[in-house]
Amino acid sequence: NTKAGSTASVIITGKGNYKGTVTKTFKIAVPSVAKIKTLTVKGAKKALNVSWSKSAGANGYVIQYGTSSSFKGAKKVTVSAGTLKRTLSKLSSGKKYYVRVAAYKNYKNSKGQTLKQIGAYKTSKAVKTK
Repeated sequence: NTKAGSTASVIITGKGNYKGTVTKTFKIAVPSVAKIKTLTVKGAKKALNVSWSKSAGANGYVIQYGTSSSFKGAKKVTVSAGTLKRTLSKLSSGKKYYVRVAAYKNYKNSKGQTLKQIGAYKTSKAVKTK
C-alpha cells in the first residue's frame, strides 16, 4: 500500500534450519515525467494533435484533457509506451481545451494483480478549437 516515490521495507525471517532476520529497504519506482512537445488544432476539424517526450522506463502514458484548467470532469486516454502522439477528436468547436500527459509504470501487487503507477502531471498546455 505504498505510494510511488516513497520508501518501503521487507523483513525476511528464517525458519527451521535457517536462522536470523534480514531487513531490506527500497524505493518505489516513479515514472519519469512526460512533457508535451506540441499541441495543435487538427485542420478545420474539432480535434487536437498532441505529442510528448519519451519517458524512460514507462509502460505507457495517460493523456487527460478537458475544458477546465483544474481538469474537473476531464477525459482520460491511455496509450502504450511506443506511442508518443495522439489525435483527440469529437471535441466542441470554439472551446479552449487543456491537455496534460503523465507516464505510467505497471507493477504487481501482493495479490499478483497488475496495477498502474501513474507519475506526475507536471505541466499542461491549452489551445482553442476552431
